[in-house]
Amino acid sequence: GPAVESQRRFLDLYPDSPQAPKVMFMLAFLYNNELNQIDSAKKYYELFLASYPGDELAPSAKFELETLGMGPEELLGAEGGGASAEKKRGSGSRP
Repeated sequence: GPAVESQRRFLDLYPDSPQAPKVMFMLAFLYNNELNQIDSAKKYYELFLASYPGDELAPSAKFELETLGMGPEELLGAEGGGASAEKKRGSGSRP
């Protein structure tokens, strides 16, 4: 789609831009969630982690990579454990 094209062009033109990590992450995300092109998504998530291992989006990229191609049921299993336990304890509600 046009969004993917413009993001790929941005990365070609401005690979050193401060926005590049975010653009690359979104590109992988679009490939996965909008276009269902798992191979391309995988390529860009791996490239992201290789290029920006310390970026704030790196943990998200890692999670996306680990859960690529999973259906909703599998995803619930993958992230269910920790998240639901956190909610029960209510650790997030207090400042």
